[in-house]
Amino acid sequence: MSYTKRAAASGLAAFALLGTCTAAATAAPAPHVTYELKTSVSAVSPQAATSAVTPKAGQLVCGVPVVRTNEFIRTFKCETVNARIDVLKIVNGVPQYEGAATFQIQDEMRLDIRQTTWKEHLTVSNVRLVGKASGIKITPAYSAGGASAKASGAIAHAFALSQGSKHTGTVTYNAGAIAKGKKKSVSPSHTFTGTKAGYSPAKLAWKFETARCDNMMGGRRAGCVFPAHAPIDGLNGVSSMASIPFVNANMKQGQSGPHHFGKPGGTPLHRITNQTAIDDNRRLACGKFPRPAGGRYGWVVKPAPPGKTNSTTPSCDEYPFASSKEGGNKHPADQKMKWVPKGSNDAQGRALNSFYGPNRVLDGDPYYINMGP
Repeated sequence: MSYTKRAAASGLAAFALLGTCTAAATAAPAPHVTYELKTSVSAVSPQAATSAVTPKAGQLVCGVPVVRTNEFIRTFKCETVNARIDVLKIVNGVPQYEGAATFQIQDEMRLDIRQTTWKEHLTVSNVRLVGKASGIKITPAYSAGGASAKASGAIAHAFALSQGSKHTGTVTYNAGAIAKGKKKSVSPSHTFTGTKAGYSPAKLAWKFETARCDNMMGGRRAGCVFPAHAPIDGLNGVSSMASIPFVNANMKQGQSGPHHFGKPGGTPLHRITNQTAIDDNRRLACGKFPRPAGGRYGWVVKPAPPGKTNSTTPSCDEYPFASSKEGGNKHPADQKMKWVPKGSNDAQGRALNSFYGPNRVLDGDPYYINMGP
């Protein structure tokens, strides 16, 4: 081969090599791609979600019965959660939507006011799959600080989300034995882990309202309530205090104040049990409350032996109660005092204690007194 041809060939080879190097140097880097699941939740009103439901025995209700009881108020809670799992392709850090699974979780818990075991009913329904959402599996986990949690039914193990599928089950809680005079809080929490082949998993977690189990009510077994749920004395009628002479008028006047303390629909009263605080409230409310001039009380006061009292002995009735956080002189515009027969005041105290016991109203708990119109 002549020099000219050899040079030409050599130059062609060099050009080819140069072209190869140039192409390698200018080619765009391969995109970084990952695949992920992402969860989100939103709560909806139980009434709005179930207004068309007709309650039947043993059925998940999540509504208010025709006749409510204080036990129902203190022990019942329902949450309806709208959940969503997005299927995402992440390209160089930028998410690209590939599909989504949406579903509804109906979560109903009914505590037992006389026991420390209770059940929670869970239903996953209204499943809708869009795009590449098929193949998503849910692995549930349940726990409760202060109690054991054991699931049964379809929600006790992993289940696949399919179009229109429904999955139901029960979680049983046990707060165990509680010593006399003791109480404990129980905080149920749930985690649904969504998985799909080839995608990183995502967790959907939510906590249920904290319950309280106690053994602090004399003569009653330990039981559990939602302490923030305020019972109403006289829920489906009027309180027995509405028929106690003298104190009934004073209570009605007190409930007509700016805050409407204790009146259903107004501001709840909150029980206190510290005797020093109760005595302070009574002293601040009644300590300087003048007795009627000339001893005119509106009833016949019968003599009592020195240092003794009887049912007609004048007694200062204060509202809000001295045994409530709102008592004393904290709210002058709502405060009402009245001289009443001691028998009426004592009857009021007995009625209040009779209401506290079966409804497990402990220190700090809210409550209402229905005194009627």
